[in-house]
Amino acid sequence: MKALVTGGAGFIGNAVVKRLLQKGWEVIVVDNLYDPICRCINDGFEGTYQFISMDVADMADISISDIDVVYHFAAHYANIRSLKEPLLNVKTNMIGTMAVLEFCRKNKVTTLMYASTSGVYGGSERLPFSETDSICPSTPYECTKYAGEILCSGYCKIYNISLVAPRFFNVYGPGDMPGGYRSVVPNFFKKAFNNEDIVITGKEVSRDFTFIDDVVNAVQAGVVGVLHNANRTESIYNIATNKEVFIIDLAESIKHLTNSESKIMLGEMRNWDNAPRRVGSNTHFKDLFPDAAKQMRNIADGLNDSLKWYGAVCR
Repeated sequence: MKALVTGGAGFIGNAVVKRLLQKGWEVIVVDNLYDPICRCINDGFEGTYQFISMDVADMADISISDIDVVYHFAAHYANIRSLKEPLLNVKTNMIGTMAVLEFCRKNKVTTLMYASTSGVYGGSERLPFSETDSICPSTPYECTKYAGEILCSGYCKIYNISLVAPRFFNVYGPGDMPGGYRSVVPNFFKKAFNNEDIVITGKEVSRDFTFIDDVVNAVQAGVVGVLHNANRTESIYNIATNKEVFIIDLAESIKHLTNSESKIMLGEMRNWDNAPRRVGSNTHFKDLFPDAAKQMRNIADGLNDSLKWYGAVCR
C-alpha cells in the first residue's frame, strides 16, 4: 500500500507515518516545516519513505501515481494562533484542503482521511458532544476546519472518493512537545518537572484527553474499513474517551506523578474559549469500530505511559 501524508512532520501525522511504515506501507510526506518542532527529518525511519518540502496549498499541481490513501493532517492549528494569523489560517486550512482534494481528483486517489477536530462543535452546551449535535464553531481555526469537512464531503461525493473524517479530542502523549500553541499536557509536564507554577484557566474547565497510540488505532480503523469496502463510503466520527477530565485535576495528577513542588495557580478564562467543558461521545465510534474503542486508555494510564518520555524532553 502507498500513502501520502500531509503534515507528516507534525505530532499526529508523524505518529501515523511511523505506524504505516511499521506495517510495510510506502509513505510520502508533504510538509512545509512551518511548525518549528519537526519530527520527520533525519528520524531514522525504516521502510520506503520520501519527504517533499512543500506548502499544502501548492499540492494541486503535483503528480504522484498509485497513491492508495491520502492522510490530510496539514493544518494551521490552535485557536489562539488562528486569531493572531487569520489569513494564514484560511490559506492553510481551506485553500490547502481544496488543493489536497484537487490532488486526489487529478491523481485518481480513491480514499481520503481528513483530520477534523472537536472544535467544530464550538460552544455547544450539550455534553458529551455527539456527531448529531449542532455545529457552531467561532474561531478561525474551528470555522476553517469545519469548512474543510464540508469541502471534503461534497468533493468526495462528486468524484467518488471515500472519506474518513475523525474529529480529534485533545490528543496527547509521546511526541507532543511543549510550546506556546501546544496541549496542556506537555506544558504541564514541563512546568512540573522544573517546579514552576502551573496556571489553569478556571476550576470548571475540562477536556476529553485521547492518547496518541489510541488515536492512531482509531484513524487506521476508519481507513482500513474503507479500504475493505468496494463501495464509496463516508465516515465522520469522534475519537474520544467520553470521560471528562477537569484541568485542575490534570494538573494535580501531573504534579503527583513528577513529585513536583509546583504551585497550581488560577488564571483568567480565555476570551475565545466558548466551550469551557468539552467531552466527546464515543458511541458512534464504538458502533463502527468496537475493537479500536476497547483499546482507548483513560487519563491515568495515558499519563503513566507518557511519564518517561516527557521526563526526557521536558527537564
